[in-house]
Amino acid sequence: MVIGDTSFVSATDVRTTTMNWRRSPPWLASWLLCGVVAGCATSPTSRSDLLGESYQLIDQFYLKPVKTSTVGEASLAALTELDHDIAIDVVGSSLVLTRQERLLGRYRLPTTYDWHAWGDTAARATTAAAAASPAIAQLSDDELDRILIDGAITALDRYSLYLPPEEARQSPIVEDTPVEPAQSRRGDGAFTPSPAAISSGARPLSRPSVQFRMDGAVAVMRILRFTTRTGALVRHWLAQAHAAKLRGVILDLRDDPGGQIAAAADVADIFLAQGTVVALEGRNPRDRRVFSATSDGSIYEAIPLAVLVSGRSISAAEVLAAALQDNSRAVVIGTSTFGKGTAQRIVPLANGGELWVTSSYMRAPAGYLLQHHGVVPDVCTRPATGDRAASLERLGMLMTRSRAALSDAEWAELRRLCPPSPIRLGVDSELILAKQLLRRQASLPR
Repeated sequence: MVIGDTSFVSATDVRTTTMNWRRSPPWLASWLLCGVVAGCATSPTSRSDLLGESYQLIDQFYLKPVKTSTVGEASLAALTELDHDIAIDVVGSSLVLTRQERLLGRYRLPTTYDWHAWGDTAARATTAAAAASPAIAQLSDDELDRILIDGAITALDRYSLYLPPEEARQSPIVEDTPVEPAQSRRGDGAFTPSPAAISSGARPLSRPSVQFRMDGAVAVMRILRFTTRTGALVRHWLAQAHAAKLRGVILDLRDDPGGQIAAAADVADIFLAQGTVVALEGRNPRDRRVFSATSDGSIYEAIPLAVLVSGRSISAAEVLAAALQDNSRAVVIGTSTFGKGTAQRIVPLANGGELWVTSSYMRAPAGYLLQHHGVVPDVCTRPATGDRAASLERLGMLMTRSRAALSDAEWAELRRLCPPSPIRLGVDSELILAKQLLRRQASLPR
C-alpha cells in the first residue's frame, strides 16, 4: 500500500514511502520521504510490547524474510555498544547477560520467530543492564527504546528506520501550502507572492514543494520533494501557465530526494493519457500494487515535455522520470539518477513513534527494477571522460537496447558511461538544452 491509501495492520494505519533518510549520503541527512495519516494513540506501552510489536511488523512486512532471532539479537547488541563492558552470549539454550564477567541475567533463548518472547527477553535484559551500567542508567526510557529499535533495524537495509514520537509528529511530506500557493517565482529566480496571497494577507511559505516560473511560453517547474500537496500545486501552476499561452513544460527533478509514491504517480497522471506509472512488488500481498494513468482529455497529456534529472534524483523522482520516459511522453535530460528503487511501509507504533520498513521494490513501466539501476536519461549531459568518441558510441548502442533486457553488467556499464552527478554550478546547460528541444518540437518562438 502507498501513502494516501488506507489499510490496517493490527488496527493501525499503514503508509508507504520512498524517501531516503538515515544511513544515506550526508547531503540527504535532513530528508525523508512520505505519508499522511492521523496521529496514532499514545497510551503508555511497555518496552516488552513495543519491541515485540516492532519485531512482528518487521517479520510481516520486510522485503525479505528475516528471522526474529536475528532482529532481537541486533537489538541486544545495541546494549553492548552503549557499554563495552556488557556482553551477551548464547550458552546452550540460554541468553547470558554479563558485565565485566559478572552475571546480570540468564534468559531462556526464544524460538526463532517468537516475536513476543524476543520483545520480552530484550526488555528484561535492558532493565538488568541499566541496573548495572551507569552509561545505560542515565538514558531516558524513550532514548533506550530508540536505541533498541535502531539496533533491530541494523539487521535490515539502510532505508528502514524508526522515528521516535517527537520526530514522527513532524512529517516531511505533509505540506500545508494552500492549493492556491502563497509563492511563485519570477523569471529572475526571485520569489514573489501570488495575487491571492496578497489579497488574503497569507503568510508566504518558505519552501513549497513546487517552484514555478515562465520562460517565454515554457513553464519551468522544479519539484523539490513529493508531498501531500505536490500534485495540486502542479495542476495550479499549469492552469496559470495555460492562461499565458503555454507551449511546453520542463519538470526539473534534479536533486529531488523523493517522497510519496502516490504523489509521483499523481503528477505522472497529469501528463499521461494511459500507461503504467510504476509497479510495486513486495513479499506481503498488501505491498503489491500497480499505478496506472487514466486520461482526462486535458491539453497537458500532449503538450511538449522535458524532464531534468541528476545523480541526486531519488526514489519518487525516479518513478516520475521513468514513467514519462518509458511511456515515450518526455525527453529525459541530465545524468543517471541515484538508483533507490525500494518503498518503505510506515506503521505507527503504540508509543506514538513510527516504524518505516522497506517493503517493496519499484519496477519501471519498461520492466526493469529501479533499485541500483535508476533512470538513464535520453540525453546524457555529462558522459564519462576518457575516450569520448568510443564512450559515446557504446553509450548510444546500450541506450537503443530494451532496458529490461540489459544484464547487470550492461546496466553497470551504462551507468559508468553516464555516471550519476549532482547539479553543476554555473551555466545551466541542461535547462538550456531542454528549452531548445521543446522549442524545436513545438516550433516555439524564441
